[in-house]
Amino acid sequence: MGLIEGKRHSLNEIINIINISKGILSDIKKRGTGLSKHRNGRSKTLTSRDKHHIERFIRINKSTRRVTLSRLKSILRLRVHENIIHKALIELGYNRRIARHRPFLNKHDKKRRLQFAKNHMIWNEE
Repeated sequence: MGLIEGKRHSLNEIINIINISKGILSDIKKRGTGLSKHRNGRSKTLTSRDKHHIERFIRINKSTRRVTLSRLKSILRLRVHENIIHKALIELGYNRRIARHRPFLNKHDKKRRLQFAKNHMIWNEE
């Protein structure tokens, strides 16, 4: 600050003495500080509450998990594009994979599988 206020040195000399960029020096000259102004940036389109509602709706049952993004948007009355909902789902840990169908195992099948596993537990590569 003293070098600027003294007006004995040019801006280029001050830059060489202090070894700072021209932009920071002009900020110091304008505002009295080298720190940039805090900029909030663009606000998030989906709040954490909206994401919570989306996740809660998806976890209700199997049929709600299979709802399309546009249908989800209309059900929850969200005023955002489907891509934003998709990104929110990715952040929440969901992706576009269909769940694998698993066979229904009754008691008899479970016993047979367990017996097979116990009989073949000591098998090796041979």
